[in-house]
Amino acid sequence: MIKKIYDKINSLPPWVSYIAVFVACFVAAIPMIINFDSMVASMLEIYSSAGIDVDAYLAALSPAWKYIVAVISAFVYWGIMELIASAVYSFFIRSGYRGRGQKYYGVSVRYSYAVYRLVTGLYSLTAIWAPDAYFYGYDILNFIMLTAVFTICYLGIKEECVNDLNVFNVYYRLFNVFFIFEGVVTVLDMVLTLTDPGYGVGAKVVSGVMVALVLSAGLLLYFTVYKKLKKEQTDARKDYRPPSPPTGGGDDEVFRGYGV
Repeated sequence: MIKKIYDKINSLPPWVSYIAVFVACFVAAIPMIINFDSMVASMLEIYSSAGIDVDAYLAALSPAWKYIVAVISAFVYWGIMELIASAVYSFFIRSGYRGRGQKYYGVSVRYSYAVYRLVTGLYSLTAIWAPDAYFYGYDILNFIMLTAVFTICYLGIKEECVNDLNVFNVYYRLFNVFFIFEGVVTVLDMVLTLTDPGYGVGAKVVSGVMVALVLSAGLLLYFTVYKKLKKEQTDARKDYRPPSPPTGGGDDEVFRGYGV
């Protein structure tokens, strides 16, 4: 089912994937467009308190500047995604490459990232009319979406981009990097939140929920995807038969080319 979806989106022209990423990143920038004027006002207060007069400069900004900033922000997010995707391919995927490889991988990652960015971007709109929902819920939603997209994308591309003999090894590396990073970040955040009296009860509860969520997601994927891929790789290696060496003249063919 997942692979069929990725096959269909890969049958579209590649430029559609670029448009999907840009549109999703631009949608994610909409809260910044809406809050742009208040952000400028806050900047004015900060500079004024520091004795720096920037009123004339900021007043000269065109009303369209907020949209220009949003477009630039979309390109920046897109560029960061492409860099991370390229690094993941170079260090993790390429060693187990097969099939259509990098092109299939790139298109699939772009559509997956577009979905992730679109959902989290739309949720960011709650910062406008329900700031508490945004403050307490964004990190939770962001982790859930990131983990789900990461898992679904890998399951969708593995048959085309990863050799069966390495399907677990590649996932193992990605799994460890992802959850070690998320684990360290969430534990540090919880420690800082619990030890800082400036944070309220809600923030402290959310930090604890995040740690529990990371641990639960890691265990869930370990007992499902992780162990399943390990079995797939083991079975593939048991059934693997190396190709037979070419028949013919053997070494004589090599030396005959040199007149021997």
